[in-house]
Amino acid sequence: MTSLSSSAITGRPSVLWAGAYVAAETAPPLQERERVGLALRAARKAASISTQAGADAAGISVPMLGSIERGSHSLTSISVGNMSRLNKAFGLTWTEFISVLLPVYESYLPYLKRQFENGNNRPADYDPQVPKMRSIRYGGIIGAGVNPLAYAAESSQYESIPDFPEVERYDNDDLLILKVTGDSMVSEDVQETIWPGSTIILNTAIEPLPGDIVACWIENEGVGVLKVFAPIDGYLMLTSYNKRHLPIILSEENPGTIQGVYVGQMALGRRAHNRKPPLRSM
Repeated sequence: MTSLSSSAITGRPSVLWAGAYVAAETAPPLQERERVGLALRAARKAASISTQAGADAAGISVPMLGSIERGSHSLTSISVGNMSRLNKAFGLTWTEFISVLLPVYESYLPYLKRQFENGNNRPADYDPQVPKMRSIRYGGIIGAGVNPLAYAAESSQYESIPDFPEVERYDNDDLLILKVTGDSMVSEDVQETIWPGSTIILNTAIEPLPGDIVACWIENEGVGVLKVFAPIDGYLMLTSYNKRHLPIILSEENPGTIQGVYVGQMALGRRAHNRKPPLRSM
C-alpha cells in the first residue's frame, strides 16, 4: 500500500432426472454462477475448443454456451439431455465437470454429488490442463465509494478464480479481487478496455510504475478509483482510458493511497481484456 502526495512518489430445490427439465425452485446467485462460468470457459480455452465447436459437441446454441460461461444462464434450467452432455463443450470428463459445479450447485442439483461420489475422484483420463481454482480476498466494488483494503480487512468474503497465468506466480495473501463499475477505463482500443462489471485482480504488495493500472483511494472524496498511474513533471496524476474523464492530480491538498497494482482481469461479455499487465520481479 502506497500513500501518495505531491511530495512523494512511492510508490434448496427439488431436482429430478425425469421430465423435460431439471426442475429447481431456486438458482445460485449470479456472482456464484459467474465463478463457475469463468472456470468452464478457462477449461474450454485450455482444451482449444472454439465456442462453435463446444456448442456443437453439447448440442446447444452458441448464445446459450456464452450465457453459461457468463453466468447469466443457470444450470438449474438446463434440460436433462443437454446437461448430460454439457461437459463435452468444455473438454471435460463428466467427473471433472461435476467437480467444477459442486461448490456452487451442490444444494441446487444434489444428484451431482451422488454421481461424483459414484465415480473416481481422480479419473484415469484426468487432464492436468483443467484449471485449478484459488481463493482470493474480495475487496468490494471499485468506483462506487468502497475502500478496497478497508473492506477486505473487515470482511471474510473470498472469491474463487481460475489460477490463470497472469496471477499464478503471486501469493494469495498479496492479491485482491474487485468488481469494476463506471466507464473510465473503456478505451477506443478494445484490447485495453476494462469493461464495467469485470472482475479485476490487484497485487497489493508491489510498487506502481508509470503506466501501471492502479486502484487508488482518494481520501477527500472517500472513493476508490481505477486509473492509470502517470507521474508527469513532478505531478502525480491518475488518468483514464476514456478521454471524457479528466485526470486526477494527487497533492497534499488532495491525497491518495495506491492500494494495489492491476495484474489480471476476468472480463464479462464477448470481448475480453487481452492486454498483458506488466510482470514484476518478486
